[in-house]
Amino acid sequence: GPEPADVQAILRFANSSTATITYSTGGNARYQKETLDVAAGGRSARLDNFTRATLWSGRRRTSIKSPRNSDKGQRDQVAQFVEACRTSAPMPIGLDCLIATTRATLAVGESLASGKPVRV
Repeated sequence: GPEPADVQAILRFANSSTATITYSTGGNARYQKETLDVAAGGRSARLDNFTRATLWSGRRRTSIKSPRNSDKGQRDQVAQFVEACRTSAPMPIGLDCLIATTRATLAVGESLASGKPVRV
């Protein structure tokens, strides 16, 4: 059948932490395209569009804003990759992380197709 336009995946990790990934196409075009929320140890953090990070800890709130034309770290990733290839240094993202990400992505597709949770 057709691919779903909106997807929400809940990932449960071996250490009991969870992640919820939401891909939504129905929101307002002016809202942040990408957000990341993290909570642990009594602290909360939010990253908006890879340009503004806010951390709430105790009674304090701290925000950091990056330059207006942020490239999401892509330029630095490419530079690190090229340098690792040139010098035979370790890759900036390890093969085990790349494999785990790919397996999780494929499991989300399998879960969408079957309607059942998939163990990775």
